[in-house]
Amino acid sequence: MIARLLSDLREYAGRIASEFTRSLANQRVLSVESRVNISRVHGRIDELRFLIDHQAGLYLDDPRIQEGKAAASQIRHQGPYLPTDPGSAAHRFRPAPRPG
Repeated sequence: MIARLLSDLREYAGRIASEFTRSLANQRVLSVESRVNISRVHGRIDELRFLIDHQAGLYLDDPRIQEGKAAASQIRHQGPYLPTDPGSAAHRFRPAPRPG
């Protein structure tokens, strides 16, 4: 079930990115419709995060869950970091460096 929730979370994040990309590509301010869509999708993302946290709570003894939650919290509150352990979940899923 958690995999399905994470898949949905990725889908909704992509929808928000699409709204921004469209405005950036057209060099226009976000339309009212886009802002409403982003707000609606953001609400759904919050719901999914709650459900994911609940599901992950069922596996709290698993160190991989703890590592992933810590990495997500770090990114959400302080921005991405680059752990030195190449085997860590955060290292495998960190964003690619920006060119230039």
